[in-house]
Amino acid sequence: MTTAINFSSIEQCILVRHEGEVTEAEIRKSMDDIFEVATESGARRLLIDWRSASSIPSCGELWYVMQARVGQVGLRRDLKRAIVARTDQRWTADLFAELAKNHGFLFRVFGEQSDALGWLTESIATPSRSPEQMNEQEIKRA
Repeated sequence: MTTAINFSSIEQCILVRHEGEVTEAEIRKSMDDIFEVATESGARRLLIDWRSASSIPSCGELWYVMQARVGQVGLRRDLKRAIVARTDQRWTADLFAELAKNHGFLFRVFGEQSDALGWLTESIATPSRSPEQMNEQEIKRA
């Protein structure tokens, strides 16, 4: 099992690439390292690439580690996270991302790194109309 964690100053994103068998212990260690890089860099985006992993933990194991580590190391809920996964990993990745989103985390799953980076780095859309032209519901969303 190999895990590479790098910070890309261009995308202002932490890039994590897992290879081989990914265990719960490896995820736990990675989260500690991610927190350290996020603290040093101020990064608010995280891309996790599982495509080279031969196996990944179950959704339950991933959620258990994330819940425990978020409280311990203080990873923010507003950190934007993307997982890049192969087709055979998508069920676990999608279920985990959905569970995380239901608990207030920003998470999406992609099949290609370029799509994930596009989502991570996209800017927040600005309303096309002025607040005076928007109804109350639109103003709340903007």
